[in-house]
Amino acid sequence: MSPGPKTPNPPAGPSTRKTGRFRGWRGWLLRLSLLILCPILFFSLLEAGLRLGGYGYPTGFFIGPDANGTCTTNDRFGWRFFPRSLNRDPHPCVLSAKPAGSVRIFVLGSSAAMGTPDPSFSFGRILEVMLREQYPGTQFEVVNGAMTAINSYAALEIARDCAAREPDLFVIYMGNNEVTGPYGPGTVFQQWSPSLRMVRASLWAKSTRVGQLLGDVAGWFRGNQGTPDHWRGMEMFLNNPVTADDPRLPAVYDNYRRNLTDICGIARRARAAVVLSTVAVNLRDCPPFASLHRSDLTAEDLAKWQLMYKAGGELEASNRWLEAVERYEAAAKIDDRFAELHFRIGRCLMLAGRYAEARGRFESARDLDVLRFRADSRTNAIIRDVAGEQKSAGVRFADAERALAQSDPDSKGISGGDLFYEHVHLTFAGNYLLARSVLDQVRDALGQLAALGKPGTIPSRQHCAELLALTPWDDYQLA
Repeated sequence: MSPGPKTPNPPAGPSTRKTGRFRGWRGWLLRLSLLILCPILFFSLLEAGLRLGGYGYPTGFFIGPDANGTCTTNDRFGWRFFPRSLNRDPHPCVLSAKPAGSVRIFVLGSSAAMGTPDPSFSFGRILEVMLREQYPGTQFEVVNGAMTAINSYAALEIARDCAAREPDLFVIYMGNNEVTGPYGPGTVFQQWSPSLRMVRASLWAKSTRVGQLLGDVAGWFRGNQGTPDHWRGMEMFLNNPVTADDPRLPAVYDNYRRNLTDICGIARRARAAVVLSTVAVNLRDCPPFASLHRSDLTAEDLAKWQLMYKAGGELEASNRWLEAVERYEAAAKIDDRFAELHFRIGRCLMLAGRYAEARGRFESARDLDVLRFRADSRTNAIIRDVAGEQKSAGVRFADAERALAQSDPDSKGISGGDLFYEHVHLTFAGNYLLARSVLDQVRDALGQLAALGKPGTIPSRQHCAELLALTPWDDYQLA
């Protein structure tokens, strides 16, 4: 018997098609979840295992609190920012539980804020004794949260940690190391990065034990690759010039602005006030560290420039200041990018009594210096801008650059060697003036001081030196 005709399968109905699509969607979602969750689980377990095994190092600025509620500064904090052979240490500090009614102030910045060459006589210490003398019934604690060679990337991480330590106020004096410090285009510590997100992602990764393990493995394979094997100070940066028209500088300034703004935001969320200060540098007695001609200068023009420059130098050596300026200006018409030229013009104008013009030339010399160890005009402009933008949020502004420049009538508004040991590090006289320049803003920012009545007399520089036990031997050691 021949088989009958086959009955065709009925077409899939709407419910069957919907179920198939649903199962496919669920399978895709499950696979995606596994792709995401499995690596997270793996790295979480690896992170926990490394921590339990004691691998890696703590990355906070402070370690603790311990059973007694005491925190200490972390001497390995800098490992995220510097090769270990070049690591810089925080100033040793012990924080106990904050007593009721006391005022805790954190100072942020780099070596100038830290008080190099001796933090015992930093502007923060002087500010502390000023406040104690003015309000003898109140306990003040000024914590040195500054570090040598750091910039705003590291200061932001320090601010985050300090925000958890019951701050009342942050005083920020920072800007000298934005180019030469960590992640800057003139640095020797690691590769420069223009991306703020990449820098912050890298720092977050280094805060994990897994990230530290990967970094150690990469470092083992990579080796030093030109990184100095020990600290040699500014000499390390000689091969990393950065000109004023370097295309990398706009990113440096943008990142500095963002970091400064974010530090203000961290303080605000911690209900702490902020005093932002401009950064003073030695203009009069610190020639540029290095100068470069403009890149398109021809050999013929260079020869003409050198002729004018030499003639100006001879006239300057003969104390014929204005004639020297004429020769230097002739050289500037050929190439005005050479920093040393502007410094020489400034010096001649100053000796000729034309101080306002001289100051402008000294500032140009600083801004054109290709070894950028000093806060330049743009850096201080950003500080002023951020302070203005954050004024409604309670941020106060102190203009230390102007205060130090105008402190001595004889200096005619041009800061020099009477206030600085070299390019940025302040003498005791300079630190006193810096503390005095921020004092009024500190008092205004700390609203609780208003209830204490009229403050006492501001102690003199000599009185502050006595309170800090500054002796002639200390002066000798500092020099």
